[in-house]
Amino acid sequence: MVHSNHKRKRKHNQDFFEEIGNAFNELLGHEIAEVFTQKRPLANITEEAGGFKLAIALPGFSKEDLSIKLDKNKLIVSADIKSEDEVKYKLKEFAYDKFSRTFMISPKVDKAKIKASMTNGILYVNLPKRAEEKDVEAHNIEIS
Repeated sequence: MVHSNHKRKRKHNQDFFEEIGNAFNELLGHEIAEVFTQKRPLANITEEAGGFKLAIALPGFSKEDLSIKLDKNKLIVSADIKSEDEVKYKLKEFAYDKFSRTFMISPKVDKAKIKASMTNGILYVNLPKRAEEKDVEAHNIEIS
């Protein structure tokens, strides 16, 4: 009897957490809700004398899976991987098969010189500071 009761309790907990996730989506919108439910990769941004460095943890992704686009003052990093898996998970705590992160770019950044690279599942985007201000058309950034 204890085993059966434990299964019901676990199912109840799963339903509860699913309802919480749905409530976040409805109340806060999908983009903000992802922050609270951890369904998007985490990022670090540092500032150095020569510019800024964005690092995004993307375990399991290759550079071919990713898209980086610069549009005005927004840097958009995204992926949409179609999974052929028909695996039925008993527990699934991570899945970054689809995400989009948008970062506002400082006016100090030389948009024409932004470079990206990927090492050991971490995407690095170097955003060098510029001497003078000028606009750059929207374009994709290639990952080396």
